Amino acid sequence: MFKHILIPTDGSRLALKGIKAGVKLARALGARVTGLYVVAPYAPPPWEGILRAARSGKCDAVAIASHGRGGLGGLILGSETQRVLAHSKIPVLVVR
Repeated sequence: MFKHILIPTDGSRLALKGIKAGVKLARALGARVTGLYVVAPYAPPPWEGILRAARSGKCDAVAIASHGRGGLGGLILGSETQRVLAHSKIPVLVVR
């Protein structure tokens, strides 16, 4: 199924859940894993960095954690996971 999974993190506890799920999936499939930490104050939005890394690494999936902010909180704070989902051309595994 998947041969190369990108696992982005922001270093948070929640992201650790995404890392664990992504690694578990990769292990079960015999897939390769690439880890990514994107920092942005003066860089393009981190979601663009995630998708750029997936393309350049020829990944065929992304495993990412989500804070699950919905409604007004999600609207105000935005969601990197939502943006990855909206712009990704490859499958995205979202872990809560």
